[in-house]
Amino acid sequence: MVNTGTVDEILPSHQGPAAKMIITNKLGLIDCLSADSSFILQNVHEKQIVTDRQYLILKDLSQQEETVIKLIDQVIRKDENSCSLFLEVLKQPDVLMTYPKLKELTKKW
Repeated sequence: MVNTGTVDEILPSHQGPAAKMIITNKLGLIDCLSADSSFILQNVHEKQIVTDRQYLILKDLSQQEETVIKLIDQVIRKDENSCSLFLEVLKQPDVLMTYPKLKELTKKW
């Protein structure tokens, strides 16, 4: 079955503005963060956005893009607070320095 609804129509009701922001910008985030998936993974683990187990699984993936996609999907499935924390991590100066394209993407948030 193909769902052609808008983001608002297909998201579970528990997903708030931060989750929607991540979903709306998912392709851009994947493009930016795939340049160095290890760095963003370290940051989200430090902020306890992902569990130790999730971190170990993501760390062992061989493709950077796959790591980022699975990371973003896991964050989206978590609560709104985790999504908000993830957005805060993306705006940290060291993260913006590591991912120059991210600065342009986060400007509109």
